Amino acid sequence: MKRNLCNRVIIWAVYALLPFVMMSCNEVEVVKPNEFVLKGTIEGLNSPYMLYYYKQDNIWKADTIKVEDASFYYKKEIDEMTYMKINPKMESVVVSVEGGGYIPAMSSYINFFAIPGHVTEVNGHIKDFVAAYPYGNSENEDLAMLHKVLVPLSNEAARLRAGMNSEPNEESQDKYEELMHQITDVKRHFIRGNPASVVSAYYLMDMITRRELKEEKAIELYDLIKEEQPESPFFEKLSQRIAGARAIKVNNELPEIEAVNVLENTKFSSSDLKGKYLLIDFWGTWCGPCVAEMPKIKEYYLKYEDKLEIVGVNNGDNISRILDYTSSKEYTWPQLMDKQEDFVYTSKFNVVGFPTKILVDPEGKIIYKKTGGGEEIFEMLDELLN
Repeated sequence: MKRNLCNRVIIWAVYALLPFVMMSCNEVEVVKPNEFVLKGTIEGLNSPYMLYYYKQDNIWKADTIKVEDASFYYKKEIDEMTYMKINPKMESVVVSVEGGGYIPAMSSYINFFAIPGHVTEVNGHIKDFVAAYPYGNSENEDLAMLHKVLVPLSNEAARLRAGMNSEPNEESQDKYEELMHQITDVKRHFIRGNPASVVSAYYLMDMITRRELKEEKAIELYDLIKEEQPESPFFEKLSQRIAGARAIKVNNELPEIEAVNVLENTKFSSSDLKGKYLLIDFWGTWCGPCVAEMPKIKEYYLKYEDKLEIVGVNNGDNISRILDYTSSKEYTWPQLMDKQEDFVYTSKFNVVGFPTKILVDPEGKIIYKKTGGGEEIFEMLDELLN
């Protein structure tokens, strides 16, 4: 009887302790609402540290992530969900070009969404590319599902392109173009099949800015997913971009531009310029074709000063750099500064490359929009203003 009682007490004690044992085994890491955690183990990761790049106060900075026995743990404060890339600092994944340089490829990085209040884990392996994918939340698991198809294709395309630099041939070019079409098709198929995923919003925005899609196709995909998309920074920026694609078309009225002319620190309003032709030039000092044609823009600004106004919209430079550059070249037309974080004007006007020029007639109607340099805009101005 005593033995049975003792056995019952032991069994009861074991069952009573089980929840505590299970809680200990499955302990969930607590992350502050304004932090994210990235951790994992990647087979073949043999560098002592990795590099994570981020932007703070409009300045690019870098953090190191320590690696021990192919494992890592990283925690950082963050304001909103962000797509991030980490450089594993391993030569084997760099797609080098003979004679120097390299081909940028997503397959050379660890790619993931950093999400406030969430832990994201990465596992996989590294050989000639980073086959390591994130999990731990639905956003990253969707990303992993897509990247398990995209990353190997990206690696193959990048290495093919690197080889073409040293030995160009038609067969390799055809294969490269086929791979790029395949990559685009994979993204489109994912977006169509996953309209409620933030990955779809991120990649549709990415495809627009890389000019992988024509505007009408981008709008079609956006209309397909917009009703099911959750709130996210990606969908917000995508919606701005699509609104710009719809608004900034030839024969449409130019949306009002109200900003600060940074050259004089005065208010700028596009409506004040009605009655003259208006050329809007999206540029940056980092853009070779942009700065190469600015002397000719100056020539036309002076040549047609009674009939033509010009406004520059700078992207990527700070105010000091804009002032120094324009002053040294005596470029005196108004300059607006695109917001570094939100890229308000590039989104509002659906600018996908630099330089981009928009020409508006005296009534405020858009009569020309084109990305890239060339003589076309100057020939058009001569025809209109002579």
